[in-house]
Amino acid sequence: MEDWKAALGQALSDLKQSKIQHPQIQHPQVNKERGIAESAPVKTKTIQEQARTSGVTSGVTGRSNVVLPPKPASTPIFDRAQNSRAGKKPDKGTGRFPLAASIPVSKPVSQKSIEVRADGKRHISKPQFLPNVVQQPATRAVDPTFNAPDMSKYRIRHSKATGATTQAWQEIGKFVVLNPGENRGRAQCTIGLDFGTAFTKACVQFRGVTYVVDWSLAVPGCTASLLPGVFSTLQDGTCVLGEVGESRCGDLKIALMERRDHSSQVNTVVFLALATRYIRAWLFTTLKTVFSGFQVEWFVNVGLPTVPWEEPQMSALYEKITLAAWDLGTSARVINLLEAEKLVSQSDARAEVAASINRERINSFPEFVAQIASYVQSAQRRNDLHLLVDVGAGTVDVVLFHIGNNEVEDDSFLIHRSSIVRHGTHILLGYRADAGDLSQTEWDEEFARLGGRDFEIRSGLASLTLVPVDDYFSERLFLVVRRLVAETKQFRYQTSPVWQSGLPFLLCGGGKDLDVYKNSMNQARSQWPLLEMKLALPESFVATAVGPSEFHRVSVAHGLSFSADNLGQIQPEAEVPDIRRVQGASINLSERYIEK
Repeated sequence: MEDWKAALGQALSDLKQSKIQHPQIQHPQVNKERGIAESAPVKTKTIQEQARTSGVTSGVTGRSNVVLPPKPASTPIFDRAQNSRAGKKPDKGTGRFPLAASIPVSKPVSQKSIEVRADGKRHISKPQFLPNVVQQPATRAVDPTFNAPDMSKYRIRHSKATGATTQAWQEIGKFVVLNPGENRGRAQCTIGLDFGTAFTKACVQFRGVTYVVDWSLAVPGCTASLLPGVFSTLQDGTCVLGEVGESRCGDLKIALMERRDHSSQVNTVVFLALATRYIRAWLFTTLKTVFSGFQVEWFVNVGLPTVPWEEPQMSALYEKITLAAWDLGTSARVINLLEAEKLVSQSDARAEVAASINRERINSFPEFVAQIASYVQSAQRRNDLHLLVDVGAGTVDVVLFHIGNNEVEDDSFLIHRSSIVRHGTHILLGYRADAGDLSQTEWDEEFARLGGRDFEIRSGLASLTLVPVDDYFSERLFLVVRRLVAETKQFRYQTSPVWQSGLPFLLCGGGKDLDVYKNSMNQARSQWPLLEMKLALPESFVATAVGPSEFHRVSVAHGLSFSADNLGQIQPEAEVPDIRRVQGASINLSERYIEK
């Protein structure tokens, strides 16, 4: 920290002496008649087009007749908890606990008989039975149903998110170049911004090296690579990162995605303006010798879950907010709600805003493409179909996608099926609090990342109290995965070789290590052969506090730090037709790929 302060003071002194002004970067000419989403499509031969010549037909059909695999047998939830308390052990072969009592079967009280009457006719009397009344045992399994929690009654805070007392870094972060008089030429710098519900992560790629941003100067108590998603407003109206006093604002991403109203946009602009201002301050202080003298050409890539990204209005909104945040952060003005509201209002009115960055240098991408960038460039990469489950704080993003190469050797990603569900770690916390009948409404974010038993201990609950709700939660996510995979296999991509060889999958995100989410994937493994893949630590990656086991937390930001041209060609689900095998046709799968 002392080195930080010394470097900060020296940087401030250099800035005052040089009297830096924002340079006027000459941007390439852009056809103003074309809209944001109207960039020229790359003429590529997709997997579907190649497949048509190989006996494969395509066509979009309904999904109403999808046949789901049977659910895997599991121990009844209530029986498991109650039998465990009673000290009973499950059967070694089936894994099930025995029911408390067997169901009684009615028995006859008289036997079949033949009687010869006076008229010579025989009469056969049937056996008599007692009334068939079955008494259900008290411990018979009943599948419980839990209502989704009302998250508005819960407040999830970051105990280690106290904002820094000094805000000197904000002066440095207003500038976009450092010591321009040294004339070291122009250089491109791309910021990958992973704006999350609980934490925001950022990576910066400059001259072939990727740096993970350390947020500890702004929020000293946080994990260095994870910026808590909260800002505070001081008494004079100035906004700062972290929690200071009671005037705090959090849950920014969920509010923006669900409401998209003026207030949520203003709050997000404030937070991202502070975040991007800090990034520049950190680069110009920690990496002063690396950036000094360069005319930096800035690019910013932001990530979205797959389903919102496929909605043009949402992608445009994210890019608009990021542009407004960059403008506010690079201005000489104080970052506050009033200044952010002016920029949002100007943008809503389509007024011309003096931008310090070219609009075409801010882009949005589906998070899964950025997340697997290190995997795609690694030796373990496989082409064809993949499954990715990204567990965030608010939502879980489930995507089935194809990895391949187009005719010009660029990576291409075809989205076959995707879904986003409010099943993240914060929602799990709400389910557990409701199931445990806990009166507590304010929670530390740390509780959202606890295993079931640890949560019970920390909350004073009896052992196995949360087993039913955790199993229910896992089951609900499994059903989403099962439906998407089944639809993909039966309709979207019948001919994929992975249905025989095994479907590669990646479980990612901040909640990936919780048993609740692992259990969902274990259930999926009982339905199809799944091959778990790992994200490898990339080369040219500089982060003192991020090792192989922590890399998945910053993997989205790492992928977003690549140039937009290097992230590959992405084809939305709506543009990817079904691929079906023609009855009796012989298919050469090798013709569907382009060798690297």
